[in-house]
Amino acid sequence: MTRRRAPCSARTALTAIPALGLAVLLLAGCGATPPSRFYVLPAPPTATATAPTVPASYPALRLLPVRLPDYLSRPAMAIRQDDSEIRYLDTTRWAEPLDDGVTRALGQALIERLGDRRVYRSGLGNGIVTADALPLRVEVLRFDNAPDGSAVLEARWQLGNAPWQRGRYITPAAGTERSGAVAALAATLGQLADAIIASPVPAAKP
Repeated sequence: MTRRRAPCSARTALTAIPALGLAVLLLAGCGATPPSRFYVLPAPPTATATAPTVPASYPALRLLPVRLPDYLSRPAMAIRQDDSEIRYLDTTRWAEPLDDGVTRALGQALIERLGDRRVYRSGLGNGIVTADALPLRVEVLRFDNAPDGSAVLEARWQLGNAPWQRGRYITPAAGTERSGAVAALAATLGQLADAIIASPVPAAKP
């Protein structure tokens, strides 16, 4: 006995149902994706009352480009889950290379504390490097936020030929917005600037 096939229109309707469901799911997924947001590091807070007093004889500094670890080379912001796990926020990104942003923000903090004629960096200060300006080398070892938004900075630095110094700085985030976490990161750079100024300065050559 010969079976009768379902009309073509019925078969088309049956096969269209799964495809239609898939399209609805895809559209729903696209609609749920938040737009990307881009941030730059703001200028760190001004020096507090507990910051070291800068003597008039403090030398001029030439801030070299700050070095960052490779895990911070991505534009996505890094969240430290624990000592060994990093999570990247793909829709929350830096609007500039982070090493440039850190160098700029740290330079702004140093200028605020030392004056714009004692800190030299391309785009900062008066742009004329004096012969006796001490080179300032900074290497960042960690610079990220915890899941609660608090910021942690670990860095080491060298003034001229003085021994390398090292510090760790933590700042809680103000609120739950990502801008508060970014401001906390900038605040740790202000703490680093205070520590750099308070560190031993190499003796001037006779």
